[in-house]
Amino acid sequence: MQLKNYRGFSLAQNQLKLVKYMDSVNDLMLSLRDLQTTWNNLSLLGELTQIGADISSTRQNFHELAGQLSAGLIDQCTHKVTENLSSKAQCAIDILVRNLFERTADIGFLATDDILRNICLAAKLADFDEPAKQPTIDRLKRYVSNYSVYRNVLLLDDEGKLILDMLGAYPQGYSLLWIKDGVHSAKAYFEKLGKISETDEQEFLVYAWKIQDINKTAGYVALLFNLEEESRALFDKLAGKTDTHDCMVCGIMTTDGTVLMSSDNNHIPRGHVLDLRTDRQWTLMNHGPNAYLACVRPTRGYQGYQGPGWLGFAMVPASRAFEDSSEGTANSREVNLNNVSTLVSTDLLAFPTKAKTIQMQLNRSVWNGNIAQRSSKQALGETFSKALLWEISRAGENTRLLIQESLCKLGQTIFEAAQNQQRAWAMLAIDLMDRNLYERANDCRWWALSPTLCEALKNPTEKNLIDAARQSLITTNGLYTVYTNILLIDQQGKVLCSSQEPNWEGQTIDEAWVNKALALRHTGHYAVSDFEPTPLYANRPTYIYSAAVFEKPERPGRALGAVVLVFDSEPQFEAILNESMCGQTMDVVAFIVDKKGKLISSNTERFTDNGLLQLPLQNLQFSRGQNHTEYLEMDGKLYAFGICHSSEYREYKDKNCCYQNDVSCIYGQAVGELDSEIQTHLMDFSEFRRAKSPNGTLEIATFRCGNYWMGLPSDDVVESFTPGAIASMPNSPAHIVGTVLHRGAPVTLVDLKAMIGGENQPKFHQDEQQVVLLKKNHAGEQLGLIVEQLGEIPNVPVDHIQLGKDLIDEEGILGGLIHTGEHMLSLVDLERLTKHLNKQPHKEKRPREGAL
Repeated sequence: MQLKNYRGFSLAQNQLKLVKYMDSVNDLMLSLRDLQTTWNNLSLLGELTQIGADISSTRQNFHELAGQLSAGLIDQCTHKVTENLSSKAQCAIDILVRNLFERTADIGFLATDDILRNICLAAKLADFDEPAKQPTIDRLKRYVSNYSVYRNVLLLDDEGKLILDMLGAYPQGYSLLWIKDGVHSAKAYFEKLGKISETDEQEFLVYAWKIQDINKTAGYVALLFNLEEESRALFDKLAGKTDTHDCMVCGIMTTDGTVLMSSDNNHIPRGHVLDLRTDRQWTLMNHGPNAYLACVRPTRGYQGYQGPGWLGFAMVPASRAFEDSSEGTANSREVNLNNVSTLVSTDLLAFPTKAKTIQMQLNRSVWNGNIAQRSSKQALGETFSKALLWEISRAGENTRLLIQESLCKLGQTIFEAAQNQQRAWAMLAIDLMDRNLYERANDCRWWALSPTLCEALKNPTEKNLIDAARQSLITTNGLYTVYTNILLIDQQGKVLCSSQEPNWEGQTIDEAWVNKALALRHTGHYAVSDFEPTPLYANRPTYIYSAAVFEKPERPGRALGAVVLVFDSEPQFEAILNESMCGQTMDVVAFIVDKKGKLISSNTERFTDNGLLQLPLQNLQFSRGQNHTEYLEMDGKLYAFGICHSSEYREYKDKNCCYQNDVSCIYGQAVGELDSEIQTHLMDFSEFRRAKSPNGTLEIATFRCGNYWMGLPSDDVVESFTPGAIASMPNSPAHIVGTVLHRGAPVTLVDLKAMIGGENQPKFHQDEQQVVLLKKNHAGEQLGLIVEQLGEIPNVPVDHIQLGKDLIDEEGILGGLIHTGEHMLSLVDLERLTKHLNKQPHKEKRPREGAL
C-alpha cells in the first residue's frame, strides 16, 4: 500500500481523501506535531548535557504511535459515518420494497373483485353507460378511502383501452397500450414508473393485473401508487427531522444511477445521474461544488419479492459528515474506550496500553537518570539536570494524556452514537410496525365489502355460495401471506368458512373482539383484539383484525357477520425487529411492549419475566410519539438504549381513527465492559522545588504501590528495572514474591502492597509492574520492591517530614510521612524494612494471582 505524507504522518490514499474533513483528527495531528517539536528540543538538550537518559527511542516510539493513532482514528471515523449511511440506504430501499410487496397483493386481490370482473367481461364498452359507472366509481372510492396510498384506480379492456377512471382524469376509450405490453403471459402483473399520458405532470408507479376469462385476458385493473408522497414520509424518518445530519440526502435510484426519488430535490434532484457503485462500501463523489460521501445498497427483498430492481442511496457533504453529532444529554455518561470495546477496532483498543508502556519505559529512564545524578559532576549542575529530566517526563506524560484524551473523546462520541443508533432502530421498527398494521386495518375493511362474502352470509344454507366464499378466502390468503387464517363469521360468531386448516367451520368463537366486530355500524370502522393468546393462533398471542359485513355498504345497518383476519404476528414482528437493524449482526436486544410493559415481541428472553419486560429504564412510560436514549449498567457491561413510542401512520391511529394501539420499541446493545481503566496521576512536588530549609533537604525516590504513594531516600536506591522470569521461593511469606536475576545477581522481590494491606488493593496488569532495586543490606542481600508506577525524585525539606511516634509504628517499616497538597507520601525506612523482613516467620507461600 502506497503511503503519503500528511502533516508529518504517513497515510494511505483513501485516508488522505477524507482526513481533511475530520477536524478532530486534524486538531490531534497539530497537537502531536507541536509535542514532537518539544521532543526534538528536549532530545537535543539531553544529548548536550549527557544527563544519562536516552530518550531517542521513546521519541521515535511516540511518533510511530501517533501516526498509527491518526490512521486508526481516520478509519474509525470513516467506519462510523459510512455505517450510518449504509444503514440509511439499506432502510430506504428495503422499507420501500416491503411497501411495494403489499401493492402486488392489493392488485392481485382487486383483480378478483366480481364487480370489476363483470365489467371487463361485458361484450362492448357501449354497454357500460354513465348510470352504470357511478356505483362502481363509488365502490372504488371506498377502496381508496381505506388504502390512501393510491391516487387512482383504472379499469381497461383487453386491448388496453380505458373503461373506467375513478377520478375521471382520462376519457373513456383512452389507449394505454403500454399496460397491455407490460403484462406478458409468464407473469400475471407488472409494475411501471411513468406518466399515464403526455399531458401528465406527475409520474405514478402503476401496478396492473390481468383479469382472466377462462383461457383469455378480459381486461386489466391498474392501481396508481402515490410513490412521491409515500417516499416523502419515508425520507422524513430516515434523513429529515430526526437525523442529526440535517444535510443528509436519502433516495432511490435505478441501476444506471438515475435518481427516481430524493429527500432533497434542491441538492439531488430527480433525474440526476449519480456515479455510485454497489461493489464499494462507500464512495467520495463530486456533485456541483461539493464533495459527498455516499453509500448505495440493493434491496434484500421481502418474502421473495425483489421490487422493481431499484437501489437505495444515502449521501452527506464530506464537509459535514464528520461533525460531532453527539447530544451529550443527561441520558448519556462519561466512558473510556474500554467501555465501548465492542464498537472499536482491536488496533485502537491497544493504543492506551501502548502509550502507557512507552511512558513507563520513559519514566524508568528518567527515574534512573535522576538516581544517577548523585554521582554526576556536570558543569550545568544537578538542579538543571533534574529540571530537564522531569521536563522530558512531563513531555511524555503530556503525549500520553493527549492520546488518552483523544481516545476517551472518541469513546464518548462512539457511545452516544450507539445510543442514537438504538433510538433510530427503535423509531424505524415502530414505523415498520405501524405501516404493517395499517395494511391489516385496510384489508379487513375492504374485504368486508366483498359481494361474495355478503351473499354467503345472507344465504348460509346455500352450499354453492359458502363454497364460493371459502374459495375467495383461500385465494385472498394466498396473496396475503401475513395471515395464518381468514374466516367468515355470522351474527352469532359461528364460522361459516375459512381459508386454512383447521377450518373452524361450524364452531362458534367466543372472544371479546367478536362482539366488538359485530357491533360496528360503519364500513370505515374495524375491530382489533387485544394482543393475547387465542385458539385461532395455536394459543399464542396475536392481533386479530375484523370488520363487519353489511348487506348494503352504502347504508350500513346491523352487521350480517364479519370477516376475521388472524395476523401471523410472530414472524412478522420478528422480521421487523431484525430488519430495522439493516443487516447488523451485533449482540442487540430488542423489544416491542405495550404501555404496561407486556411483551408483544422480542429477539431474546433476557430481561423478561412472565411476559413482562424487566428493564429499569426511566422513559418506559408511554408518551405518544416521543423517543429517548438511555444507558444501563448490567451484568458487568455497559448498555446503550434507544426507545421510541408509537404515534400514527397516515390515518392509522390518528385522532379520528376508531382504534388506538399504544406500543413502544426498545433497542439495547452491550457496548463494552464496566471495569474502567484505573486512573493514576503523579504526585505534585512543585511546592518543594524552591523551598529552603535550614536543616537541609532529602532527595526521595517515589513510587506507587497499589493506592499508596511511597518513597525511599534516593541513596538507598540503585535503579529501577522490569522483572523478567521470577523464580518462586517455597515456604516464603506472602509478601515475598520470589527471586529474579538482574545483571547476573539474584534479587529478592518484596510485595509492599501485601505488607500494607494488599487484600483491599486494586489488581494491576503484569506489564504495569516494575522493580525498585535497593542497595545491599549489611548481610550483602539485595532487595527489590514490586511497584506499579515510578514518581518524581524531589528534594524535600527535612522540616516537611513528619516523624512523630503517633504517625510511625515502631514495629512497622515507615520512617516518616510527607504531605503535599491533598496527598500523602509514606517514607519507607530501609533499615526498618530489613528488620521487619528478618522477623517474619516463614510459612507456606500463598497462592498468587496474576503475573507474579
